[in-house]
Formats: sequence, structure tokens, C-alpha cells
Amino acid sequence: LVPVAGAFQAAHDRGFIHRDIKPDNLFLHRSGDEERVIVLDLGIVKRTPAAQSLGVGLRPTATGYLLGTPAFMSPEQAAGDPIDARTDIYSFGVTLYRAITGRLPFPPTGDAFVVLTKHLYEVPPGFASQGLGPGDCPPEVEQLVMRTLAKRPEDRYASMRELAEFEDQTRAGLS
Repeated sequence: LVPVAGAFQAAHDRGFIHRDIKPDNLFLHRSGDEERVIVLDLGIVKRTPAAQSLGVGLRPTATGYLLGTPAFMSPEQAAGDPIDARTDIYSFGVTLYRAITGRLPFPPTGDAFVVLTKHLYEVPPGFASQGLGPGDCPPEVEQLVMRTLAKRPEDRYASMRELAEFEDQTRAGLS
């Protein structure tokens, strides 16, 4: 969690929002004792004013199009509303949810709009409903994931850095 959150925080600090965080776009590279997370598929990255002020060149994507993977999209992205780094926090939360439970909170149905509507209006099922028992996952971890999946961006972590700090504190408390 911490290295992945750190990679996205570095991008956010430079003014970029990935907009398509999902397991397929995260690659774990091992070299000896070192492990690094490599973020893939930067094809729909959004450049924010911060990136523009740094003089970073990137061809902007067109407006008025829905871009990303519906099963991992934030509610504001699904609605076509303005986004910021917290949209990546939501998608990262979907990725964590899947990594922990083995399932997506809103699995594809064959109709992308059904999935997008669920991201907009439905609360993700708790871990117990996905088959995890009390001893399978500490409640603090479920709390972390569910906060990343809050419908309103302001109810999520303010940054990947804040999310990683909470995870560090949680891990220390569980040791």
C-alpha cells in the first residue's frame, strides 16, 4: 500500500491525476531484495494547473468524454464532474477492496452504465458480505478501504500521503 500510494502522491505533487488506477496498471518489479511499484498506462492522465505551471508537456484529453475503466471509476468521474487527486484515491480504494476480498465492490454486469450508477449511488458491500470473517481482516483495514470509497471526495482521504500515514499508524497498532 505505502509504495503504491507514494507513487501516486509523487504524480499528484507534480500535477497529474492518473484516472485509471486498477490492478492491470500496477506492476511489481523485484530486483534482488528491492521491490518497486511501476505505474503503467498513462494514456488518460489529466494534467492539472500545477503541472501546467511546471511547464510539463502533455497533450490534453478531449472534454466531454467518459474515460477510464467503469469498475474502478470514482463517482465524480462517472458523473463527468470535475476531478482532483481524490478520484485516484477512490480508484485505488477499489483496487484495495479487490485485493483484500477477491471481488470488486460493483462487478461488471455487461452494462457499464449499471456499474457507473452503483459507483454513484450505492454503498460498497462490507467485507463480511464478501466472505471475509472477523479474523481475516482487521476492522481498521476495512475502515481505511471504505473511507477511500466514500461517494463524496471531501469524505475521502485528502491525499495519498494521508492515506499512507493512516495505513502506517494502523500497521503499527496491529503489530
